[in-house]
Amino acid sequence: MPGQQVSYEVLGTWIWHRANLYQLLGISTPARYSRYDDTFADSFGSFDELRDRQALNVRPSRIEVVTPARPMSLSDLIARNPGVVVEPRKIALINAVGLEDQVASNRLVKLIEGDAVLLTTTTTRRGR
Repeated sequence: MPGQQVSYEVLGTWIWHRANLYQLLGISTPARYSRYDDTFADSFGSFDELRDRQALNVRPSRIEVVTPARPMSLSDLIARNPGVVVEPRKIALINAVGLEDQVASNRLVKLIEGDAVLLTTTTTRRGR
């Protein structure tokens, strides 16, 4: 909000890797920082070269802006676009409409397309 000051706690590091300098930051409110500082540090420590062939072959997701050929529900529009990789309810949220709301033929609709990948991470908590 304009005119208001907000405080943040920040933990950061810089990593030099293959002639590139990366800055990693973990940012939280002061009240919640102690809940996240170990997670921030663990994630910084896990920075490494990606070697997983399946992950390396993933295309990034992209926002595709489409206009329906005729009025239809958002769920019908999603069904006609098989490249959509995000849950329909999230597409509805992004477009601020309900899944069964009619989308006019002149309305621009944002869809997320690309490869779907399930990313899992394991973090360990350090004792204090």
